[in-house]
Amino acid sequence: MLRSAARRRARLRRFAREHALRYVAEPTPRRRAADIFGYGRDRTHLDWLGVPGTTGFEVGGYRCVVESGFDGVETHRWTYGVFTLRRCYPRTTVRPPRYPIHPPRRLRHATPLTPPHAPRYRLLSARPDEPHLRALLCPELFSALASLSRRAALEVVDRELFVSVPRPLDLTSPRLWRSLHRLRDVLAPHLIPPPRVTEPPRGLAPEDHA
Repeated sequence: MLRSAARRRARLRRFAREHALRYVAEPTPRRRAADIFGYGRDRTHLDWLGVPGTTGFEVGGYRCVVESGFDGVETHRWTYGVFTLRRCYPRTTVRPPRYPIHPPRRLRHATPLTPPHAPRYRLLSARPDEPHLRALLCPELFSALASLSRRAALEVVDRELFVSVPRPLDLTSPRLWRSLHRLRDVLAPHLIPPPRVTEPPRGLAPEDHA
């Protein structure tokens, strides 16, 4: 297990150097705002990559332990991405069928909606008709989300847009990065203006940066 983790980290460090990314093996950031970071126990961030540039973003791994049945536990593992938006948006989630966790507490009384251009998803929002949110949730965004994974979900909290997949993905996968860059390109009009360089969340260990 330890050898496997060491090999993974060595591969990610090499990948980060080759692609001019910032890498942290065991990040300890502040509590992130998305719902996946607020349930379970023994919450652990695993591997963090920061993409520099005027529309940079973050990608990383995460796991937590949840109760399962009578006196049992199971580990949930996630892959996530974070994009910083130009403005604040109403709290919103977009999820595929059979998503493994409950909606955020603030949205549990919101009416589930079906986006007309993405019928397999369910949308919950504090203000689903807000004009800027409607522009953000365009057909191209749903298509890019599906290219990441059919199980991928989206959550908007203030000025951050999170995408999450309820399983660990290979962070060096070309397919993953094609999908993330496709998402970035769709979101580009809504991201914060230049100049900007993605920095690790506060609390990351600087000695692990690639």
